[in-house]
Amino acid sequence: MAIDLRKLLQTTKSSKTIATGLGITMLLVTSAYQGQELAQSQQPTASKISFHPAKSALKFTGKSVNSQIMTAANSQQPELKTLTGHSGRVYSLAWSPDAKILASISDDETIKLWDGTTNQLITSLRGYNVTWSPDGKALAFVSADKTMQIWDVSAGKSIKTLAKNENIGAIAWSLDGKALAFVSGNKTIKIWDVSKDKLIKTLTVHEGIGVIAWSPNGKAIATSSPSSVHIWDIATNKELQTLTGHESYLSSFAWSPDGKTIASTSEDQSIKLWNLTTGKLIKTLYGHGYGVVNVAWSQDSKTLASGGMDNTIKLWDATTGKRIKTLAGHNQAIASVAWKPDGKTLASGSSDKTIKLWNCDRHTLLEDAEITEKITLTGHEGFINRTAWSADGKRLASASEDNTVKLWDASTGKLINTLYPNGKKPPANGESLIPQEGNAAIENVAWNPNGKTLAISEEKITLWDVTTGKLVKTLDGSGYYHLAWSPDGTTLATVGGKNKLQLWDTTTGKLAKTQINADVANLAWSPDGKTIATASGDNTIKIWDLSTGQLLKTLTGFIYRGVNDVPEGNLLAFKGIAWSADGQNLAFPSGDNTIKIWSVSTGKLTQTLTGHSITVMDAVWSPDGKTLTSISQDKTLKVWDVSTETLRKTVGINIPLFWNVAWSQDGQKLASGKGLATMKIWDISLGN
Repeated sequence: MAIDLRKLLQTTKSSKTIATGLGITMLLVTSAYQGQELAQSQQPTASKISFHPAKSALKFTGKSVNSQIMTAANSQQPELKTLTGHSGRVYSLAWSPDAKILASISDDETIKLWDGTTNQLITSLRGYNVTWSPDGKALAFVSADKTMQIWDVSAGKSIKTLAKNENIGAIAWSLDGKALAFVSGNKTIKIWDVSKDKLIKTLTVHEGIGVIAWSPNGKAIATSSPSSVHIWDIATNKELQTLTGHESYLSSFAWSPDGKTIASTSEDQSIKLWNLTTGKLIKTLYGHGYGVVNVAWSQDSKTLASGGMDNTIKLWDATTGKRIKTLAGHNQAIASVAWKPDGKTLASGSSDKTIKLWNCDRHTLLEDAEITEKITLTGHEGFINRTAWSADGKRLASASEDNTVKLWDASTGKLINTLYPNGKKPPANGESLIPQEGNAAIENVAWNPNGKTLAISEEKITLWDVTTGKLVKTLDGSGYYHLAWSPDGTTLATVGGKNKLQLWDTTTGKLAKTQINADVANLAWSPDGKTIATASGDNTIKIWDLSTGQLLKTLTGFIYRGVNDVPEGNLLAFKGIAWSADGQNLAFPSGDNTIKIWSVSTGKLTQTLTGHSITVMDAVWSPDGKTLTSISQDKTLKVWDVSTETLRKTVGINIPLFWNVAWSQDGQKLASGKGLATMKIWDISLGN
């Protein structure tokens, strides 16, 4: 199996697939990776990924030994080695069937062959797309002139040129070693006799072929289109099955070695497992924070490895669907993963231009803990823009694009009430509540600490009695996307157009006497309500005196960056400022994937917590202020000892497509619903 990268780009540019409410165009512009998986005779695997030129090159530190950085492995973070030498992203990897050689392909237009035992570089070839012969004695690759070259491993040279007059794209070697399949043109697969150098068969399939892979029994070939995996009978040229179900662009697929299952991945952050007897979906796996780039099966078909745009590799139990382990170490997106035939070592290639080898022996690997959701709340018709907990943690409010706010019992998941802030009640004819393009939807909701009043923002700000479900007051102004009540519940802080902060006296419905002149992207009241902290895009947090409106402190040393659906994408949600209960410390997730902590009295940065692989979404203090719990788009929760800056615990949390989270006041419950018409609630009891 291999990929025609040029054809892939043409297909991707014309694709109109929508990624969960966001156009594929944005994904192409913002994706920081390219990826593709090479076919192996034991494990037919395929992938395709959109990409753009690299924006940066991150440097690694360590002792360099013959083009590699040596690192120690352990059962908790089992990185074995880092191989360096490519000057571009490593978008494809393939082990020889005898495990003696690892082939890597990079967008530096080279194919490098590495010794599977010593990890030393053997040689470097010019080309792209490779596939191993089943006996491991030869390697086929596409050279710069788009002809197929057969490389003799023992001789260390090219011994044959095949299909000289063909415009060759993706290639894959048959399991009996007699034929090579390759993409030719827009919707054609040709099967070529290796020994006789002649065409055996031509299959006409679909347009936009990105990937091809032989089935383990050699009787079928699978291909990918932007949305589906297609399986073709080689003898009859008939399509046997079409596997469709991802919500966004399909990025890769892989046959299980036993031939019973195909795993497919997508930019919708999911991995889907398909039963090839029935063609039906078995299960969907979520665990990556951004799109899933690549997937590979272990030789025994029991374990899946996936690489994602969140800079991590995830290991999965293919039978239960349980996420076993998160491997973090790359500094940029994972572009390829490949199992060594012994099933104990995994190779990963990344946009950071390196290859890492990992000890993934299931017998010795320390598996990650995982938290599963307690309750799923359904009922909204549109995406949920914001969720908010009542102060006692017993109720949850959700604001949706369907122009409703729903109140939920957080213990049972039952709907308590539905509010219609714009006055539009459910129509008798079943007409959707979702507003037409150009009309405002409900953006935010905030629960007054007294538990009796909700603030809701849409075209205006309204206050509602949650017991009666009736409108209490309307505040002057409109277009507010951030709401925060003062601890005593008398003042509402809002952020609206041009990031302008305003303070409202909710008794009179008028602006408060004291106002703060600040450019604000996010804010949080101090526990005593005497000061307010504001974060802005100039990489500062400012602390203000609410009695005078004067600036008290300016905190620096972090990078402000919102939570996005794709790396480097447009801002979709805001990360929270977290005050410790005593008001002495303030924590904020920085854009460099760390959490920064400042002393409020001195304004000095005191701690930096490092460990997440990608954007940290939010953090919450323990009541005693000794620990901090953070959640990241790498789909993990981490508990930190603040005084020592050490990581106490890492726990996986399988939240699909989440851009916004809401902690209960005690930090023991977590709700997420941004980007989904459903919400989920987790009990977070991490012994912190």
